[in-house]
Amino acid sequence: MKTICTFLILSFILTSSISNAQFFGEPAKRIYKAPGFKETLKTHKTIAIIPFKTTLSYKNNFREMDEDLIQKEEAKIGTAMQQGLFTYLMSSGNKISVEFQDLNKTNYLLKNANLLDKINELLPDSLAKILGVDAIIKCNYDREIVLTKERFQKQRDSIPIPKAFTGSGELTMQIYDGKKGNLLWLFYKGMNEDATSSKNEIMDRMMSLVTRNFPY
Repeated sequence: MKTICTFLILSFILTSSISNAQFFGEPAKRIYKAPGFKETLKTHKTIAIIPFKTTLSYKNNFREMDEDLIQKEEAKIGTAMQQGLFTYLMSSGNKISVEFQDLNKTNYLLKNANLLDKINELLPDSLAKILGVDAIIKCNYDREIVLTKERFQKQRDSIPIPKAFTGSGELTMQIYDGKKGNLLWLFYKGMNEDATSSKNEIMDRMMSLVTRNFPY
């Protein structure tokens, strides 16, 4: 309970600070490091990357959006971001001192324990025990999409989730100790997007930021 309360307070502080910080038109990155986190990180050998918790919201919703399709797209993006982070960290060229659990194994164990849709209901230390790892990486990706009615109508019949005309995205990455379940490191970055931003471009920007700041 103490860990949860601490994280909620931290989230509030980060949100308040981020709302006032701008860097070249985008929110500045924010990084939290727990006291003694470097020493704890040195004890980790294997880390699991959990599927991203993705939330899509539409500023202009013309009441024709299918909530079921949105949820499916959120799950699809969450898995894609998990794979993207794994790939970028493995090929970043940086000397990383830990091993990453194979994603097929991570997702199999989560599915086998009926947890794929309930990851956030479990405490990090319990999750680490199920996966048999020393630490957990959890990420939230929130994306607000601004639609125009013309763009929506053109894409409605062929694409379940329409592309953004403009929008913004926020990535929050957290590393939890698998033994104690406490938050060790948090990275936040918000980004503005435009009509030319493809999914791959957004992924590249986000993962590049993460790998440059990754603490291991």
